[in-house]
Amino acid sequence: MTAILPRTTAPRQLMLLEWDGATLEALSMLADGGVMPNLDALLRSSARMRLRWTGLGSPASAWATLRSGRGAECHGIWDNSYLDHRRGWVRPVDPAAAPCPFLPELLLAQDTEAHCVLLSDGAAGTRVWSRKPASQEELADRIRQSREILDRMVEQVRRAAASSWRLLEIRMCTAAALQHRIWHLVGADPEIGGTSPWTPTAQQAFRDLDRMLGELAEIADRQGAAFALTSPYGFVRSREKITLAELLRRRELFEVATGLARMGHRARRSIWRSVRPWIARDGRRTTPGIYYPVRALLPVDWRRSRAVALHGDHAALIYLNTPDRFGSRVLATERAREQALEDVLAALREARHPVSGEPLLVDVFSTTVRYGCDPLERAWPDVIGLPAPGFQTRHRPDHKRHVLRLDSSLAATQGGDGLLLVHGAGIEPGEKPTAGLTDVAPLLTELLVGESAVPAIQRMRKPAHSSALLG
Repeated sequence: MTAILPRTTAPRQLMLLEWDGATLEALSMLADGGVMPNLDALLRSSARMRLRWTGLGSPASAWATLRSGRGAECHGIWDNSYLDHRRGWVRPVDPAAAPCPFLPELLLAQDTEAHCVLLSDGAAGTRVWSRKPASQEELADRIRQSREILDRMVEQVRRAAASSWRLLEIRMCTAAALQHRIWHLVGADPEIGGTSPWTPTAQQAFRDLDRMLGELAEIADRQGAAFALTSPYGFVRSREKITLAELLRRRELFEVATGLARMGHRARRSIWRSVRPWIARDGRRTTPGIYYPVRALLPVDWRRSRAVALHGDHAALIYLNTPDRFGSRVLATERAREQALEDVLAALREARHPVSGEPLLVDVFSTTVRYGCDPLERAWPDVIGLPAPGFQTRHRPDHKRHVLRLDSSLAATQGGDGLLLVHGAGIEPGEKPTAGLTDVAPLLTELLVGESAVPAIQRMRKPAHSSALLG
């Protein structure tokens, strides 16, 4: 690491701002334009590193890769949720169940006395920015609510920083939430160009983010701590959503339930929606859309469908309708399963945009073939397809049977390279070589302990069940 982040001494502390969706080009434009003066100062005084995007836009997967130094094939997280086929549920991923150590554990392996703190604004920003603002007044009110979230986070950091700590991680999801809705208004995307009468108001959100950045950097500086800002991906203009059910349907891989089967699905869905608030009162996780009984999630004809997509906004995650996975007899023979797999791969690889002709999914693979594992045992999809930049995926069937669907409420989505900025005494500022997401955890660990963390990352593995996700 010395060649990448040369320094005279290892800092005793590191404050790490995990800014979800920080885009180097856009932030540089705002910094150069005077909107973000604190960021401008940080860019000039920091070691700057571009992080190659893996193609997986799922926040849970991307952050797990960045914080562990291992790819998704090791930590096993492909999406914010996963299929628990043993219980018949689609459930939220718990990163703590992953078999790989994350930054705090990597640091503790080198310094058993280290105290690590993780703070997060959680879903507060997502609730504020649940849809696009309909007026400039509503936009200003949303930005005010976001400012309150940022102010609360700064106060939490102040309190945490007053205690003993070695690593202080701050996860800021509000930035991604607001970028999803107002990216086109900020005037920082070269693809969009131009400004809007709403641009000055929209830029106030980034002025608030910049003020928070300055306050956090000041707290770190007062304690003599190094300060780092990172994101596993940037943001790009949103294009369209790919309806996976329709891609499968056109290959006779998926069929929508009809008649009594559809009525049964609606009844199960209605029952689940009515009991979910009571389950929430018992303290269980009930995140809408990612915590669902499989049979209540989609109107699937399980007697005729050979493959299904049940979750995921950032990748095609396809499960074969096998007896072991869903209890169905559709793919009862090995030959039937092989044929279904071939048909799924062809359906995704051959999908093209009707106007431009470009591939909708740029990397499609069988998890068994690529990683040599049993996807059922690891609670993985059988097939994964990574969409082209700007595209998202949707698993619900489209009643008009369209493959592509425009989401007017979504201005931008995860895509493109991430970044890492590191500022501190003895760290040489300037542009550094492009790195991968798996380089960040060993770099930051080595920065703190003064020796390579790569052997520790390769050696350490948490005790796990046959699956990192299934308990």
